[in-house]
Amino acid sequence: MRRLVLAFALVACAKKGEVGKGATAMPSWYAEPPPLCGVGSAMFQAGLMDTARLEADNNARGDLARQFQTKVEAMVKNYGAQGQANGEKYGESATTNVTRNIVDLSLTGARSVKNEILNETMFTLVCLQPDIFLKAFESVKDMDDGLRAEIKQRMDAEFSDLDAQLQRLRSE
Repeated sequence: MRRLVLAFALVACAKKGEVGKGATAMPSWYAEPPPLCGVGSAMFQAGLMDTARLEADNNARGDLARQFQTKVEAMVKNYGAQGQANGEKYGESATTNVTRNIVDLSLTGARSVKNEILNETMFTLVCLQPDIFLKAFESVKDMDDGLRAEIKQRMDAEFSDLDAQLQRLRSE
C-alpha cells in the first residue's frame, strides 16, 4: 500500500506536459508542434541564458525551414566478403550510411512564441506570423494572380489552424 501511495504522489507531482521518469522531460508541444511551427532545444546553463535561447531559436527555425524545403544528399557504402582459408569459412561485412540535409530558405515572419526550461534544457517554439508572412508573400512580383489567390486561400486556412493551436498552447 505504501508503494501505491508513493507512486501516486510522484505522478501527482509531475509537471503538465513532461515525459515521465527514464525519458528526457520536454514540453507537450515539443513532440508534436502546431502546423507552421518548428521546435528546437539547447542545453541551458546559469549565466549562459542568451546562448541557450539563441541556439534553441536557431534549431527551431531550422526545423521550421526543413518543413518547406530540404535538399537531402545521402550515400550508403556496403562491403561484404566471404570465403574459405585453411579449411575455415569466413565472412565479414560493413555498412556506412552518411546523410546531409541542406536548407536555404528565408523565413520572413517567423518568431519565437514559446520558451520553456526543463531539466537544464531550453525548449523553443518558433512559428510563422501570418500578418508578416502574408505581406512578404503579397510583395512577390513574379507570380500569376490566379496562383497567388489559390495559394493565399490555402495559407489562410493553415494560418487559421495555427492561430487556434497557438491559442490552445497559450492557455496551458
